[in-house]
Amino acid sequence: MCDPASEIAKVPEIRSIINEIIQTITKKKGFVVVGRDATTKILPDAEIKLVFDAEIIENVLSDILKRDFDVYDLVMEAKKVATIINTSNLSIEQVLAKILRHVYWYNFSNNNLLHPGAKRRAIENGSGNSQEESSIRSNIEPTVEELIEYENWQITNYVSDKAFIHVFSDLEKRYEFISNLLEFNQKYLENYEHIERNVLPRNRQDDLFRDAQNWRKNILNGPKRGAKFQISRLEELLKDLENEIDDFMKKIMKKILNKKIIMNNKFIINQNYYYILFCIYLVIIDQIEFFNQQFKNQQLELLIFHMNNNEVLQEMNNWEYAMKNDECGELIDNFKYIYNQNRYVRMSDTIRDDNLYFSDNELMMDDNSNDEKNIYLNKRNNPTKDFYSKYQVPGGGKKNNKSYDQCAKRETKEETDVEIYELDLVTIHQGFRVFSDDKECMFKCAIYFALIGNQIPKQVEASNNDEWFSVELKNLGKYDLMDSLKEFKSVIVEKINSKFRSIKSKDHKKKDNNKKRKLNQIYESDNHSIALSEDEIEISKVHSEEEIFNEISKLVDN
Repeated sequence: MCDPASEIAKVPEIRSIINEIIQTITKKKGFVVVGRDATTKILPDAEIKLVFDAEIIENVLSDILKRDFDVYDLVMEAKKVATIINTSNLSIEQVLAKILRHVYWYNFSNNNLLHPGAKRRAIENGSGNSQEESSIRSNIEPTVEELIEYENWQITNYVSDKAFIHVFSDLEKRYEFISNLLEFNQKYLENYEHIERNVLPRNRQDDLFRDAQNWRKNILNGPKRGAKFQISRLEELLKDLENEIDDFMKKIMKKILNKKIIMNNKFIINQNYYYILFCIYLVIIDQIEFFNQQFKNQQLELLIFHMNNNEVLQEMNNWEYAMKNDECGELIDNFKYIYNQNRYVRMSDTIRDDNLYFSDNELMMDDNSNDEKNIYLNKRNNPTKDFYSKYQVPGGGKKNNKSYDQCAKRETKEETDVEIYELDLVTIHQGFRVFSDDKECMFKCAIYFALIGNQIPKQVEASNNDEWFSVELKNLGKYDLMDSLKEFKSVIVEKINSKFRSIKSKDHKKKDNNKKRKLNQIYESDNHSIALSEDEIEISKVHSEEEIFNEISKLVDN
């Protein structure tokens, strides 16, 4: 039976038309669906008996509250011979689908393919759309039996509790609604007391006064104290909700605290290094700050978003400013690995500081345009090392807590026994390449050059490199250089030439100053009345040759 739920279907003529349409649709399937007229007469010869009702639960509860058991009795009788299905939230298509499901299961069981008990359980489980619907259906019979024995206040509590949960599934919204109810009740009582004190007549014989007193006695403060009981019930619900919300929030916080931010390749770094990411990945700093307070002496897994090569290189460019800051640079140096998709970056192992330097043994600091600029190179001779048989300059991996210029000076001393006092940065080379362990890594190479005066490089690491030899700067491109040197050869040459032009310019300025000074000294010997400049006064006050040279040097930009 199908009981149309819409109000318009309650009109007999319309209901008859709807039943005819449904019967026409189902006739070809070999079964009959009838409407309200057959509700009290279950078809005795039907092989499959189904009762569909859109208001079965509401009708039963409503009649029980009225102490009317007709609907309940009808349901219990129908349940003996048929399957009762609540259709309150079902469309016509879904109702037909349920009918077909029962028909198919019936045919399936008649072919002895399904045990009768299994068939019944399968139909019960399959006829609902969710576990919740199945639970409601399985609890209808015992709930109704219990409700028969309930007092009014018990039924009211039962219905209100169900209503609160059904209407407000969100705990906080439910809490807010009940709080508003209690607040409304409080205002209601205050309003009543105001009426009782200020509005009601003082004459106790007045009918209005007597009605108010009767209401207070029988309703508000009566034996059942229905109103007060409901308010106390709401207060209990509110306290229960507070505890439930607290428990819920504790579970959420526990999940948050236990949750780990998973890096792409599940690499773990110690939380003590979280501040390094402040210089590198600002997008996760808020999360790291939060977890730092919660996980003392623990480890975190940090999420690094997928980045392609160009994005990683761009990110490295953002480090340039940080690297100029010694403190931040040291923090970055401590950050060992950054995973990028299926490749990784080994910062401490692959940042290489190649320091290009040259000799000025034959450099003439005068106007001669044929000055020679020489660079020391050697050939890598260890086949197990990177860049085997390539020509190189001193270089190596930068250690933690060391600046780039410190690394350059250290590597030069270790590989050549040459002391470096001043470095000039040429450029920064960065990118990806395959290292000796056959893994593609991101690298960053700082290239420097330095004047080494009369020092001669020594062959310190014979097992890795041949002897050092000098080449003219203009012939640098004739050698098979390491990648960084080869790629930036023109930049290296220009930087060195620029340095020499600057030195020569300063030298010319010193020579001009010396000539002017000599002329002024001669002129002063003939003209004692001419005042000297401040610089000349300072020079004239010193007498030793060394001190005079030092004073002149101060006048020239280094």
